[in-house]
Amino acid sequence: MANDRRLARQLSTRSELDLISASYADAIGRLSKRALNSNIARARRLRDKQRDLYRRQRLAGRARTGTKHGTAARTAQKARLFDEALSRFTRRLKLLEAAERSKKSRKPAASKRMSVRKGPEPRPGARPAETAQAARLAKSRTPRMKAIQAHVGSRGRRRQARRDSR
Repeated sequence: MANDRRLARQLSTRSELDLISASYADAIGRLSKRALNSNIARARRLRDKQRDLYRRQRLAGRARTGTKHGTAARTAQKARLFDEALSRFTRRLKLLEAAERSKKSRKPAASKRMSVRKGPEPRPGARPAETAQAARLAKSRTPRMKAIQAHVGSRGRRRQARRDSR
C-alpha cells in the first residue's frame, strides 16, 4: 500500500490523489453512502479515461517504436490505480448496504419467530451433500440458461474461426 501511495503521488494530480487517498482504509470508513456513490462514479470515469488513453498511446507507439506494445507504462499504472480505488469503493458500498439491509430486517425480540424453509425432499438413503447439490442444480436451471449457454458456445466458435483464418 505504501508503494501505491507513493506511485499515486508521482502519477496523479492533486484532485486525483485526493480521490485515491479517500479509497484507503484509514479514510474510506468515514464516507457516507452518498459520498461513496459519487466517488465510485468519479473513479469509474477516470479509470475509463486512462484505459482509453492507454489504448490510444499503445497503438500510436507501435508505429513509433516498432514494438507490439509501444510505450505507455505510466498510463497503464494510472489506470490500475483508479481500478483498485474503484474496487475498494464498491466493496465498501456493498458492506454499507448489507449492514443497512440487516438493520431493516431485524424484528423486535418479543415478536421473533423462526421460520422453517423446506428444501426438496431427499430421496431415501441419499447423503446430505447429494441433496444439496441437486437443489443447487435445479435452482440454476432457469429458462434463460439455454440462451446464455448458446451465446457462450457461439462466442467460442467465433473465436476459433478467427484463429483458424489467420
